[in-house]
Amino acid sequence: MNFFLNLFFPKEYKKLLDYDSLILKYDTAKSNISFYKQKLSISTNNALSLYNDLQGITDKNSVLIQSGKILTVELAELVEENERLVKKSLSQIDEFLKSKFKVIPNKAYKNKRKVFGVDITVYLNQLITPDSFEVCKYRSKIKTENKDSYEKAKLYGGIVAKDFTWTSDKNMYNSADFYTYAEEMIKKKKDDCENHAYLICSLDHKVFGNAYGFYNAKKYIPKDNNNYGHSFNCFKWNNSLYILETTGNVPKIHKYDPANPSEKYHIHFIVTKDFTYKVDGSVEFGIIAGW
Repeated sequence: MNFFLNLFFPKEYKKLLDYDSLILKYDTAKSNISFYKQKLSISTNNALSLYNDLQGITDKNSVLIQSGKILTVELAELVEENERLVKKSLSQIDEFLKSKFKVIPNKAYKNKRKVFGVDITVYLNQLITPDSFEVCKYRSKIKTENKDSYEKAKLYGGIVAKDFTWTSDKNMYNSADFYTYAEEMIKKKKDDCENHAYLICSLDHKVFGNAYGFYNAKKYIPKDNNNYGHSFNCFKWNNSLYILETTGNVPKIHKYDPANPSEKYHIHFIVTKDFTYKVDGSVEFGIIAGW
């Protein structure tokens, strides 16, 4: 059939073929349009889904930002409350020292004790032991009710100066510097200056601190017998820092006045049960230990 049409009507046949080609192209284009329309619909839906997800993330982000602001306010309130609680729970001596001096990390000195011939490193604060049995027993005989810090210093100082003798670590332990716990000193009845001071701190850690420093100088001066490293108690009274000395036969109580040229005592740092305070701090009294 196509043969005869092409033979007898070539022009019309060619037009017919062109028409068929156009129909085919139209159908193809229509099919393509439908395909891309479907893809466009899918892309549009995906875009809408992404937009909704983004909107959800934006909303969540806004909620998180608002929650963060609320948490920031709550954290600030907690910090403030914690500071109030800490201040409320601070001992008398710590509250005073914190208002005057800088708190520094607690010190650990190397080889200040020896057990079965083995050197032991200790934190200075750990030598204040208010809850040990021997300390509690010794304290139970001392009546301090309704006494202020100055009266307690006189009372504790008088008893410790009377009951305990000062002697050097070299005499006791054949060591230049040896730390003992208060319970050990209670049993031995004698020890050197820092162990006297730690005993007083253990008897009342809320009132007394242990001051490390020098007598008659700011630092050690070799071959000067009037100058030596020293440890002694300190306490607050009438908003001033006082020194309690118990190494003699009678206690000495002295108002600390570093601005006075005639002041004999010089403090480098002060140790309490929980804190260490820098006063001068330019001298160490042992080798600082690390991990």
